Amino acid sequence: MEISDLLYRRIVACLLAAIALGCNAGRSSAQTASANPNPQKPSTPAQPTPQRPVRVIADLSQFQIDPSQRSKMNQIGLGSRGAVSTLTLCAPASGIVSSLRPLFEWRTPDSGPAAAASRVTFSLFNQEGDVLYENDVTGTSFEYPADAPPLQPGQTYSWKVSGGELSRLPDPVSITLLGKTERDALQTPLSSASDPLARAQVYIKGGLWYDSVAALQAAIQAHPERKDLPEQLTNLYQRVAPACVTPIAGRP
Repeated sequence: MEISDLLYRRIVACLLAAIALGCNAGRSSAQTASANPNPQKPSTPAQPTPQRPVRVIADLSQFQIDPSQRSKMNQIGLGSRGAVSTLTLCAPASGIVSSLRPLFEWRTPDSGPAAAASRVTFSLFNQEGDVLYENDVTGTSFEYPADAPPLQPGQTYSWKVSGGELSRLPDPVSITLLGKTERDALQTPLSSASDPLARAQVYIKGGLWYDSVAALQAAIQAHPERKDLPEQLTNLYQRVAPACVTPIAGRP
């Protein structure tokens, strides 16, 4: 009888222990389920927000022009069948350049095919006012050719555009070439400017109008996917000659 009581007590103790373990296991499962209501479908981590590329716009303070003087310095009268319009020289009244082969530009109100096909005479004068170079040009821009009389560093010239339809001769605008020392000093920042806009900004910071425009136009042709380049060229034109903001983005 004593042995039976002992076995009975052990059996009861084992049953109580088993019940306790089952309760603890159920409590742990309930806590896990409440922490993760859908354990078969792990939560998806939040995706990072894509960063938009930063568009760098160069400082244009060197080309800040007094608006009251802008219309006087680079527009000329243009007569066509009795009508009067304007032709704009895309340059400041006194521009600076480092290149020995500057790019000269002008615009008429008609920036379409008629303007691109119009024929005008480009004239360059030395410091004494004598004609140094003259040539008939078709279009709205002209790069000084390699076979023309060489331009000298440190010298000041002037240029104009004329033609059979012009009601009067335009007032020439001045262009001054940097001296050799200043031109050589530009090579260091230019050599470290790998981005086309950074290269143009070297010219812009130096107030070199003709080089700035030429660098941006060349960059637009080389990188048509870059939207910041034509935007920068438009901002540059707006500083000096708003009438030069046309669909023509590069050299003809």
